[in-house]
Amino acid sequence: MKSIFTSCNLFSSNRICCLALLSAVVFFSPIQGSVINTTGDSFNLNFGLTWEGGVVPWRTDTATIVHAGEYFLPTGAVLEFEGLNILAEGVAIVGPSEEATIHLGEGGISSDYPLGRIGFQSNDELILDVGESDQVWDFWASSGIGANVAGSAVISHTHGDNRLWLRGSNWAFNGTWRSDGGFIHPHSNAQWSGGPGATGQLVNGGVIRLSNELYDRIRLEMIGDGFFRVSGAATDNGSRAIMAPGSGDDTGDIYGPGTLTVDSMVAYGRLRLDGNVFHSGDTIVGEGAEGIFLELGESSSFTFYVAADGSSNTIRGQSAELSHLHADGSFVIDFVDEDYPGGEWLLIDQSSLTVEFGSDFSVEGFESDGSGQVWTRADGDEEWSFDLQTGVLSRTGEQIVDGLVLEPGVVTEDELLGSITGYTDSIGVSPMFNVIYVGLYPNYLYSNSLGWLLYPHGSASEGIYLFRAEVQNWIWLRSDIPGYFWDYSSESWQTL
Repeated sequence: MKSIFTSCNLFSSNRICCLALLSAVVFFSPIQGSVINTTGDSFNLNFGLTWEGGVVPWRTDTATIVHAGEYFLPTGAVLEFEGLNILAEGVAIVGPSEEATIHLGEGGISSDYPLGRIGFQSNDELILDVGESDQVWDFWASSGIGANVAGSAVISHTHGDNRLWLRGSNWAFNGTWRSDGGFIHPHSNAQWSGGPGATGQLVNGGVIRLSNELYDRIRLEMIGDGFFRVSGAATDNGSRAIMAPGSGDDTGDIYGPGTLTVDSMVAYGRLRLDGNVFHSGDTIVGEGAEGIFLELGESSSFTFYVAADGSSNTIRGQSAELSHLHADGSFVIDFVDEDYPGGEWLLIDQSSLTVEFGSDFSVEGFESDGSGQVWTRADGDEEWSFDLQTGVLSRTGEQIVDGLVLEPGVVTEDELLGSITGYTDSIGVSPMFNVIYVGLYPNYLYSNSLGWLLYPHGSASEGIYLFRAEVQNWIWLRSDIPGYFWDYSSESWQTL
Protein backbone atom coordinates (compact mmCIF):
# COMPACT_ATOMS: atom_id res chain seq x y z
CA MET A 1 0.00 0.00 0.00
CA LYS A 2 2.82 2.41 0.73
CA SER A 3 4.18 2.04 -2.81
CA ILE A 4 0.77 3.00 -4.23
CA PHE A 5 0.74 6.33 -2.36
CA THR A 6 4.36 6.97 -3.30
CA SER A 7 3.71 6.55 -7.00
CA CYS A 8 0.53 8.65 -7.03
CA ASN A 9 1.47 11.46 -4.60
CA LEU A 10 -2.25 12.31 -4.68
CA PHE A 11 -1.75 15.43 -6.81
CA SER A 12 -4.67 16.40 -9.04
CA SER A 13 -2.56 15.82 -12.15
CA ASN A 14 -2.43 12.14 -11.15
CA ARG A 15 -5.95 12.13 -9.77
CA ILE A 16 -7.37 9.54 -12.18
CA CYS A 17 -4.49 7.20 -11.38
CA CYS A 18 -4.99 7.71 -7.66
CA LEU A 19 -8.75 7.14 -7.75
CA ALA A 20 -8.30 3.96 -9.76
CA LEU A 21 -5.71 2.59 -7.35
CA LEU A 22 -7.60 3.66 -4.25
CA SER A 23 -10.93 2.28 -5.45
CA ALA A 24 -9.91 -1.12 -4.13
CA VAL A 25 -9.35 0.32 -0.66
CA VAL A 26 -12.85 0.74 0.73
CA PHE A 27 -12.01 2.89 3.73
CA PHE A 28 -10.28 5.47 1.50
CA SER A 29 -13.05 5.73 -1.12
CA PRO A 30 -14.73 9.16 -1.03
CA ILE A 31 -18.52 9.46 -1.28
CA GLN A 32 -19.68 11.87 -3.96
CA GLY A 33 -21.42 14.90 -2.49
CA SER A 34 -19.75 14.40 0.86
CA VAL A 35 -18.23 16.90 3.27
CA ILE A 36 -14.47 16.40 3.34
CA ASN A 37 -12.48 17.92 6.21
CA THR A 38 -8.86 18.91 6.38
CA THR A 39 -6.44 16.75 8.36
CA GLY A 40 -4.00 19.42 9.55
CA ASP A 41 -1.11 17.32 8.15
CA SER A 42 -0.61 19.50 5.06
CA PHE A 43 -1.71 22.91 3.80
CA ASN A 44 -1.43 22.23 0.06
CA LEU A 45 -5.07 22.24 -1.11
CA ASN A 46 -4.08 20.05 -4.06
CA PHE A 47 -2.42 17.35 -1.93
CA GLY A 48 -4.30 14.27 -0.73
CA LEU A 49 -2.74 14.23 2.75
CA THR A 50 -4.42 17.61 3.35
CA TRP A 51 -7.82 15.90 3.28
CA GLU A 52 -9.49 13.12 5.21
CA GLY A 53 -9.65 9.98 3.11
CA GLY A 54 -6.58 11.00 1.18
CA VAL A 55 -8.47 12.38 -1.81
CA VAL A 56 -8.86 16.05 -2.73
CA PRO A 57 -12.55 17.19 -2.72
CA TRP A 58 -14.04 17.43 -6.19
CA ARG A 59 -17.11 18.75 -8.00
CA THR A 60 -20.03 17.77 -5.73
CA ASP A 61 -17.97 17.77 -2.51
CA THR A 62 -17.89 20.48 0.14
CA ALA A 63 -14.32 21.25 1.12
CA THR A 64 -14.29 22.02 4.85
CA ILE A 65 -11.29 23.62 6.51
CA VAL A 66 -11.25 22.70 10.19
CA HIS A 67 -7.60 23.53 11.00
CA ALA A 68 -6.00 26.97 11.24
CA GLY A 69 -3.22 27.86 8.84
CA GLU A 70 -2.27 29.36 5.49
CA TYR A 71 -3.49 27.11 2.70
CA PHE A 72 -2.07 27.36 -0.82
CA LEU A 73 -2.34 25.97 -4.33
CA PRO A 74 0.69 25.02 -6.42
CA THR A 75 1.19 26.55 -9.84
CA GLY A 76 -1.20 25.19 -12.46
CA ALA A 77 -3.53 23.49 -9.99
CA VAL A 78 -7.23 23.34 -10.90
CA LEU A 79 -9.71 22.39 -8.17
CA GLU A 80 -13.49 22.07 -8.29
CA PHE A 81 -15.51 22.40 -5.09
CA GLU A 82 -19.28 22.39 -4.76
CA GLY A 83 -18.76 24.60 -1.74
CA LEU A 84 -16.09 25.83 0.66
CA ASN A 85 -16.78 25.88 4.40
CA ILE A 86 -14.31 27.30 6.94
CA LEU A 87 -14.72 26.14 10.54
CA ALA A 88 -11.44 27.33 12.04
CA GLU A 89 -10.06 30.66 13.14
CA GLY A 90 -6.85 31.94 11.56
CA VAL A 91 -7.33 30.59 8.02
CA ALA A 92 -5.99 32.18 4.83
CA ILE A 93 -6.02 30.87 1.26
CA VAL A 94 -3.24 32.22 -0.94
CA GLY A 95 -2.23 31.88 -4.56
CA PRO A 96 0.85 30.41 -6.23
CA SER A 97 3.63 32.26 -7.99
CA GLU A 98 1.76 31.52 -11.22
CA GLU A 99 -1.87 30.86 -12.09
CA ALA A 100 -4.09 28.37 -10.26
CA THR A 101 -7.89 28.05 -10.25
CA ILE A 102 -10.68 27.08 -7.89
CA HIS A 103 -14.04 26.43 -9.59
CA LEU A 104 -16.79 27.02 -7.07
CA GLY A 105 -20.32 25.61 -7.32
CA GLU A 106 -23.67 26.45 -5.77
CA GLY A 107 -22.43 25.68 -2.27
CA GLY A 108 -20.62 29.03 -2.20
CA ILE A 109 -18.42 30.03 0.73
CA SER A 110 -19.33 30.14 4.40
CA SER A 111 -17.35 30.60 7.60
CA ASP A 112 -17.95 30.76 11.33
CA TYR A 113 -14.80 32.87 11.76
CA PRO A 114 -13.10 35.79 10.03
CA LEU A 115 -11.08 34.61 7.05
CA GLY A 116 -7.65 36.22 6.75
CA ARG A 117 -7.77 36.53 2.97
CA ILE A 118 -8.31 34.70 -0.31
CA GLY A 119 -5.45 35.49 -2.67
CA PHE A 120 -3.16 38.48 -2.51
CA GLN A 121 -4.09 42.03 -3.47
CA SER A 122 -0.88 42.46 -5.46
CA ASN A 123 -1.50 39.72 -8.03
CA ASP A 124 -4.19 37.79 -9.89
CA GLU A 125 -2.55 34.38 -9.77
CA LEU A 126 -5.43 32.79 -7.87
CA ILE A 127 -8.62 32.63 -9.94
CA LEU A 128 -11.91 32.02 -8.14
CA ASP A 129 -14.28 30.98 -10.93
CA VAL A 130 -18.00 30.84 -10.07
CA GLY A 131 -19.16 30.28 -13.64
CA GLU A 132 -22.97 30.39 -13.85
CA SER A 133 -23.54 28.83 -10.41
CA ASP A 134 -25.53 31.31 -8.29
CA GLN A 135 -24.27 31.10 -4.72
CA VAL A 136 -24.13 32.64 -1.27
CA TRP A 137 -20.97 33.96 0.37
CA ASP A 138 -21.68 34.08 4.09
CA PHE A 139 -18.30 35.14 5.43
CA TRP A 140 -15.91 38.04 5.65
CA ALA A 141 -12.20 38.31 4.93
CA SER A 142 -10.32 40.81 7.08
CA SER A 143 -7.69 41.38 4.39
CA GLY A 144 -10.11 41.12 1.49
CA ILE A 145 -10.66 38.94 -1.56
CA GLY A 146 -7.51 39.35 -3.59
CA ALA A 147 -8.41 36.46 -5.87
CA ASN A 148 -9.48 37.24 -9.42
CA VAL A 149 -13.22 36.45 -9.40
CA ALA A 150 -14.58 35.22 -12.74
CA GLY A 151 -18.00 34.19 -14.02
CA SER A 152 -21.55 35.43 -14.62
CA ALA A 153 -23.34 34.09 -11.54
CA VAL A 154 -25.24 35.94 -8.83
CA ILE A 155 -23.03 36.12 -5.73
CA SER A 156 -25.08 36.99 -2.65
CA HIS A 157 -23.23 38.34 0.35
CA THR A 158 -25.22 37.93 3.57
CA HIS A 159 -22.70 38.83 6.27
CA GLY A 160 -23.87 42.30 7.30
CA ASP A 161 -21.53 42.75 10.25
CA ASN A 162 -18.41 42.90 8.08
CA ARG A 163 -17.68 43.76 4.48
CA LEU A 164 -16.88 41.61 1.50
CA TRP A 165 -13.78 43.55 0.52
CA LEU A 166 -13.04 43.11 -3.21
CA ARG A 167 -9.33 43.66 -3.94
CA GLY A 168 -8.59 41.46 -6.96
CA SER A 169 -9.03 42.70 -10.52
CA ASN A 170 -12.16 40.58 -11.20
CA TRP A 171 -11.59 41.34 -14.88
CA ALA A 172 -13.53 38.22 -15.97
CA PHE A 173 -16.62 38.83 -13.79
CA ASN A 174 -19.79 40.20 -15.40
CA GLY A 175 -22.44 38.73 -13.13
CA THR A 176 -24.25 40.21 -10.13
CA TRP A 177 -22.98 41.24 -6.71
CA ARG A 178 -26.06 41.00 -4.48
CA SER A 179 -25.83 42.56 -1.04
CA ASP A 180 -28.59 40.63 0.72
CA GLY A 181 -28.29 42.23 4.13
CA GLY A 182 -24.54 42.08 3.46
CA PHE A 183 -21.79 44.63 2.93
CA ILE A 184 -19.83 44.69 -0.36
CA HIS A 185 -16.95 47.08 -0.95
CA PRO A 186 -15.04 47.21 -4.24
CA HIS A 187 -11.68 48.71 -3.31
CA SER A 188 -11.76 50.76 -6.51
CA ASN A 189 -13.47 50.67 -9.89
CA ALA A 190 -11.22 47.88 -11.17
CA GLN A 191 -12.26 45.54 -8.36
CA TRP A 192 -15.95 45.49 -9.34
CA SER A 193 -15.90 43.75 -12.73
CA GLY A 194 -14.51 43.73 -16.23
CA GLY A 195 -15.24 46.37 -18.86
CA PRO A 196 -18.88 45.33 -19.55
CA GLY A 197 -19.69 46.01 -15.92
CA ALA A 198 -21.61 44.01 -13.33
CA THR A 199 -24.96 44.54 -11.65
CA GLY A 200 -25.16 45.45 -8.00
CA GLN A 201 -28.33 44.47 -6.19
CA LEU A 202 -29.52 45.74 -2.81
CA VAL A 203 -32.11 44.00 -0.64
CA ASN A 204 -32.86 43.60 3.08
CA GLY A 205 -30.83 46.65 4.08
CA GLY A 206 -27.75 45.54 2.17
CA VAL A 207 -24.80 47.89 1.66
CA ILE A 208 -22.56 48.66 -1.30
CA ARG A 209 -19.70 50.88 -0.22
CA LEU A 210 -17.88 53.19 -2.62
CA SER A 211 -14.56 54.87 -1.89
CA ASN A 212 -13.68 58.34 -3.16
CA GLU A 213 -13.21 56.99 -6.67
CA LEU A 214 -14.78 56.96 -10.12
CA TYR A 215 -16.93 53.84 -10.62
CA ASP A 216 -18.13 53.35 -14.21
CA ARG A 217 -18.77 49.59 -14.15
CA ILE A 218 -21.79 49.51 -11.82
CA ARG A 219 -25.49 49.27 -12.64
CA LEU A 220 -27.59 49.18 -9.48
CA GLU A 221 -30.88 47.33 -9.11
CA MET A 222 -32.94 48.10 -6.01
CA ILE A 223 -34.74 44.79 -5.59
CA GLY A 224 -35.33 45.90 -2.00
CA ASP A 225 -34.16 48.61 0.38
CA GLY A 226 -30.45 49.25 0.83
CA PHE A 227 -27.55 51.67 1.20
CA PHE A 228 -24.94 53.34 -0.96
CA ARG A 229 -22.23 54.01 1.63
CA VAL A 230 -19.43 56.39 0.64
CA SER A 231 -16.14 56.70 2.47
CA GLY A 232 -12.83 58.47 2.30
CA ALA A 233 -12.20 61.90 3.74
CA ALA A 234 -13.57 62.53 7.22
CA THR A 235 -14.30 66.21 6.54
CA ASP A 236 -15.96 68.17 3.76
CA ASN A 237 -13.03 68.71 1.42
CA GLY A 238 -15.03 68.20 -1.77
CA SER A 239 -13.80 64.67 -2.46
CA ARG A 240 -16.48 62.35 -3.77
CA ALA A 241 -17.41 58.94 -5.07
CA ILE A 242 -18.76 59.09 -8.62
CA MET A 243 -21.08 56.55 -10.22
CA ALA A 244 -20.91 57.17 -13.95
CA PRO A 245 -21.87 55.50 -17.25
CA GLY A 246 -19.11 53.34 -18.72
CA SER A 247 -18.64 50.98 -21.61
CA GLY A 248 -21.18 48.44 -20.34
CA ASP A 249 -24.92 48.59 -21.00
CA ASP A 250 -26.83 50.65 -18.40
CA THR A 251 -23.76 51.22 -16.26
CA GLY A 252 -24.27 54.26 -14.07
CA ASP A 253 -28.04 53.63 -13.86
CA ILE A 254 -30.16 52.93 -10.75
CA TYR A 255 -33.49 51.14 -11.12
CA GLY A 256 -35.94 48.89 -9.23
CA PRO A 257 -38.63 49.41 -6.57
CA GLY A 258 -36.57 49.68 -3.38
CA THR A 259 -35.65 52.68 -1.25
CA LEU A 260 -32.03 53.85 -1.55
CA THR A 261 -30.26 55.56 1.36
CA VAL A 262 -26.99 57.42 0.76
CA ASP A 263 -24.82 57.58 3.88
CA SER A 264 -21.17 57.42 4.90
CA MET A 265 -18.69 55.38 6.92
CA VAL A 266 -17.41 58.58 8.51
CA ALA A 267 -18.69 62.05 9.43
CA TYR A 268 -18.69 63.23 5.81
CA GLY A 269 -19.71 61.68 2.51
CA ARG A 270 -20.35 62.87 -1.03
CA LEU A 271 -21.80 60.84 -3.91
CA ARG A 272 -22.30 62.08 -7.46
CA LEU A 273 -24.63 60.22 -9.80
CA ASP A 274 -24.01 60.83 -13.50
CA GLY A 275 -26.31 58.14 -14.91
CA ASN A 276 -30.08 57.72 -15.09
CA VAL A 277 -31.84 57.27 -11.77
CA PHE A 278 -35.24 55.68 -12.27
CA HIS A 279 -35.89 53.49 -9.28
CA SER A 280 -39.45 53.90 -8.03
CA GLY A 281 -38.63 53.88 -4.33
CA ASP A 282 -37.68 56.86 -2.21
CA THR A 283 -34.16 58.29 -2.11
CA ILE A 284 -32.93 59.21 1.38
CA VAL A 285 -29.88 61.40 2.03
CA GLY A 286 -28.33 60.49 5.37
CA GLU A 287 -26.78 62.75 7.97
CA GLY A 288 -23.22 63.10 9.27
CA ALA A 289 -21.43 65.57 11.49
CA GLU A 290 -19.72 67.05 8.41
CA GLY A 291 -22.71 66.51 6.13
CA ILE A 292 -23.85 63.92 3.59
CA PHE A 293 -24.09 65.25 0.02
CA LEU A 294 -25.96 63.73 -2.93
CA GLU A 295 -25.18 65.32 -6.28
CA LEU A 296 -27.11 64.72 -9.49
CA GLY A 297 -24.64 65.53 -12.26
CA GLU A 298 -25.27 67.50 -15.45
CA SER A 299 -25.65 64.29 -17.48
CA SER A 300 -28.00 62.66 -14.97
CA SER A 301 -31.76 62.27 -15.02
CA PHE A 302 -33.94 61.51 -12.01
CA THR A 303 -37.44 60.08 -12.53
CA PHE A 304 -40.47 60.61 -10.28
CA TYR A 305 -43.47 58.31 -10.71
CA VAL A 306 -46.63 60.32 -10.07
CA ALA A 307 -49.93 58.48 -9.53
CA ALA A 308 -53.46 59.87 -9.55
CA ASP A 309 -54.00 58.90 -5.91
CA GLY A 310 -51.45 61.50 -4.79
CA SER A 311 -48.52 59.11 -4.32
CA SER A 312 -45.02 59.39 -5.76
CA ASN A 313 -41.45 58.54 -4.89
CA THR A 314 -39.69 61.27 -2.96
CA ILE A 315 -36.19 62.58 -2.25
CA ARG A 316 -35.87 63.29 1.45
CA GLY A 317 -33.19 63.66 4.10
CA GLN A 318 -32.51 62.74 7.69
CA SER A 319 -31.46 66.22 8.79
CA ALA A 320 -32.45 69.64 7.46
CA GLU A 321 -28.94 70.92 8.22
CA LEU A 322 -26.74 67.88 7.51
CA SER A 323 -28.47 66.21 4.54
CA HIS A 324 -27.73 67.93 1.22
CA LEU A 325 -29.02 67.62 -2.35
CA HIS A 326 -27.48 69.43 -5.32
CA ALA A 327 -29.38 68.84 -8.56
CA ASP A 328 -28.12 69.53 -12.05
CA GLY A 329 -29.25 67.47 -15.04
CA SER A 330 -32.99 66.92 -15.36
CA PHE A 331 -36.03 65.71 -13.47
CA VAL A 332 -38.37 63.42 -15.38
CA ILE A 333 -42.02 63.27 -14.31
CA ASP A 334 -43.57 59.92 -15.26
CA PHE A 335 -47.37 60.17 -15.12
CA VAL A 336 -48.30 56.56 -14.47
CA ASP A 337 -52.10 57.08 -14.78
CA GLU A 338 -54.32 58.61 -17.44
CA ASP A 339 -56.68 60.90 -15.53
CA TYR A 340 -55.65 63.14 -12.66
CA PRO A 341 -57.56 65.31 -10.20
CA GLY A 342 -56.17 68.56 -8.95
CA GLY A 343 -53.80 68.15 -6.04
CA GLU A 344 -50.23 68.11 -4.82
CA TRP A 345 -47.37 65.61 -4.92
CA LEU A 346 -44.34 66.03 -2.66
CA LEU A 347 -41.30 65.21 -4.81
CA ILE A 348 -38.59 66.76 -2.61
CA ASP A 349 -39.14 67.05 1.12
CA GLN A 350 -37.31 70.31 1.66
CA SER A 351 -38.15 70.29 5.35
CA SER A 352 -35.78 67.34 5.81
CA LEU A 353 -32.74 68.40 3.77
CA THR A 354 -30.94 71.36 2.21
CA VAL A 355 -31.53 71.66 -1.55
CA GLU A 356 -29.67 73.50 -4.31
CA PHE A 357 -30.47 73.51 -8.02
CA GLY A 358 -27.68 74.16 -10.49
CA SER A 359 -27.76 76.41 -13.53
CA ASP A 360 -28.14 73.40 -15.85
CA PHE A 361 -31.16 71.99 -14.05
CA SER A 362 -34.39 71.39 -16.01
CA VAL A 363 -37.66 69.48 -15.79
CA GLU A 364 -38.20 67.40 -18.91
CA GLY A 365 -41.30 68.48 -20.84
CA PHE A 366 -41.85 71.52 -18.58
CA GLU A 367 -41.11 75.19 -19.25
CA SER A 368 -39.41 77.56 -16.86
CA ASP A 369 -41.20 80.72 -15.75
CA GLY A 370 -38.00 82.65 -16.51
CA SER A 371 -36.70 82.69 -12.97
CA GLY A 372 -35.97 78.98 -13.05
CA GLN A 373 -37.93 78.53 -9.81
CA VAL A 374 -41.25 77.35 -11.22
CA TRP A 375 -41.64 74.86 -14.08
CA THR A 376 -45.03 74.38 -15.75
CA ARG A 377 -46.70 72.09 -18.27
CA ALA A 378 -50.15 72.42 -19.85
CA ASP A 379 -52.52 69.47 -19.45
CA GLY A 380 -55.62 70.32 -21.48
CA ASP A 381 -57.46 73.06 -19.62
CA GLU A 382 -55.43 72.38 -16.48
CA GLU A 383 -51.78 72.96 -15.63
CA TRP A 384 -48.99 71.09 -13.89
CA SER A 385 -46.54 73.16 -11.87
CA PHE A 386 -43.33 72.18 -10.09
CA ASP A 387 -42.03 74.69 -7.55
CA LEU A 388 -38.34 74.35 -6.72
CA GLN A 389 -38.74 76.31 -3.50
CA THR A 390 -41.27 73.89 -2.04
CA GLY A 391 -40.41 70.69 -3.89
CA VAL A 392 -44.12 70.24 -4.62
CA LEU A 393 -45.65 69.26 -7.94
CA SER A 394 -49.24 70.52 -8.22
CA ARG A 395 -52.09 70.34 -10.67
CA THR A 396 -55.03 72.67 -11.00
CA GLY A 397 -58.56 71.28 -11.27
CA GLU A 398 -61.09 69.38 -9.22
CA GLN A 399 -60.24 67.82 -5.88
CA ILE A 400 -61.66 64.31 -5.45
CA VAL A 401 -62.09 62.63 -2.07
CA ASP A 402 -63.76 59.19 -2.05
CA GLY A 403 -65.71 60.04 -5.19
CA LEU A 404 -66.89 63.42 -3.91
CA VAL A 405 -65.89 66.16 -6.31
CA LEU A 406 -64.80 69.23 -4.38
CA GLU A 407 -64.59 72.55 -6.14
CA PRO A 408 -64.20 75.99 -4.56
CA GLY A 409 -67.62 77.48 -3.80
CA VAL A 410 -69.51 74.46 -5.19
CA VAL A 411 -69.76 71.75 -2.54
CA THR A 412 -72.09 72.54 0.35
CA GLU A 413 -71.62 71.78 4.00
CA ASP A 414 -74.41 69.20 3.87
CA GLU A 415 -72.71 67.37 1.02
CA LEU A 416 -69.47 67.33 2.94
CA LEU A 417 -71.06 66.15 6.19
CA GLY A 418 -72.99 63.49 4.30
CA SER A 419 -69.75 61.94 3.07
CA ILE A 420 -68.04 61.59 6.44
CA THR A 421 -68.84 60.14 9.82
CA GLY A 422 -67.99 61.16 13.36
CA TYR A 423 -66.36 64.30 14.65
CA THR A 424 -65.14 65.95 17.82
CA ASP A 425 -66.37 69.38 18.84
CA SER A 426 -63.26 70.51 20.63
CA ILE A 427 -59.66 71.40 20.14
CA GLY A 428 -57.74 68.21 20.63
CA VAL A 429 -56.33 65.29 18.81
CA SER A 430 -57.07 61.60 18.69
CA PRO A 431 -54.25 59.09 18.03
CA MET A 432 -55.75 58.55 14.59
CA PHE A 433 -55.20 62.20 13.70
CA ASN A 434 -51.67 62.84 12.42
CA VAL A 435 -52.01 66.58 12.12
CA ILE A 436 -49.08 68.21 10.39
CA TYR A 437 -50.37 71.75 9.86
CA VAL A 438 -53.63 73.60 10.28
CA GLY A 439 -54.34 77.08 8.98
CA LEU A 440 -57.46 79.01 7.94
CA TYR A 441 -58.41 78.93 4.26
CA PRO A 442 -61.79 80.77 4.06
CA ASN A 443 -64.18 80.33 1.15
CA TYR A 444 -62.51 77.40 -0.53
CA LEU A 445 -61.52 73.78 -0.04
CA TYR A 446 -57.96 72.56 0.17
CA SER A 447 -56.48 69.08 -0.16
CA ASN A 448 -52.77 68.49 0.19
CA SER A 449 -50.60 65.51 -0.68
CA LEU A 450 -51.13 63.97 2.77
CA GLY A 451 -54.86 63.65 2.15
CA TRP A 452 -56.14 66.37 4.49
CA LEU A 453 -59.21 68.39 3.54
CA LEU A 454 -59.74 71.81 5.12
CA TYR A 455 -63.28 73.15 4.93
CA PRO A 456 -64.40 76.50 6.40
CA HIS A 457 -67.51 76.28 8.54
CA GLY A 458 -69.52 79.38 7.68
CA SER A 459 -67.01 82.19 7.83
CA ALA A 460 -63.44 81.97 8.96
CA SER A 461 -64.44 83.44 12.31
CA GLU A 462 -66.70 80.49 13.14
CA GLY A 463 -64.48 77.49 12.65
CA ILE A 464 -62.97 75.02 10.25
CA TYR A 465 -63.46 71.36 9.49
CA LEU A 466 -60.50 69.04 9.09
CA PHE A 467 -61.13 65.77 7.25
CA ARG A 468 -58.73 62.84 6.71
CA ALA A 469 -60.07 60.81 3.81
CA GLU A 470 -57.78 57.89 4.60
CA VAL A 471 -59.52 57.12 7.92
CA GLN A 472 -62.93 58.65 7.13
CA ASN A 473 -62.91 60.88 10.19
CA TRP A 474 -62.93 64.59 10.70
CA ILE A 475 -62.38 67.13 13.44
CA TRP A 476 -63.92 70.57 14.02
CA LEU A 477 -61.50 73.22 15.20
CA ARG A 478 -62.57 76.40 16.98
CA SER A 479 -61.21 79.50 15.34
CA ASP A 480 -60.77 81.61 18.45
CA ILE A 481 -57.15 80.57 17.86
CA PRO A 482 -56.42 81.97 14.38
CA GLY A 483 -54.28 79.04 13.34
CA TYR A 484 -52.41 76.23 15.04
CA PHE A 485 -50.61 72.96 14.50
CA TRP A 486 -50.01 69.75 16.43
CA ASP A 487 -46.43 69.65 17.71
CA TYR A 488 -45.18 66.07 18.00
CA SER A 489 -42.23 66.87 20.29
CA SER A 490 -44.38 68.52 22.99
CA GLU A 491 -47.57 66.61 22.09
CA SER A 492 -49.60 69.78 22.25
CA TRP A 493 -51.31 72.36 20.02
CA GLN A 494 -49.10 75.29 19.14
CA THR A 495 -50.23 78.62 17.67
CA LEU A 496 -48.86 79.85 14.38
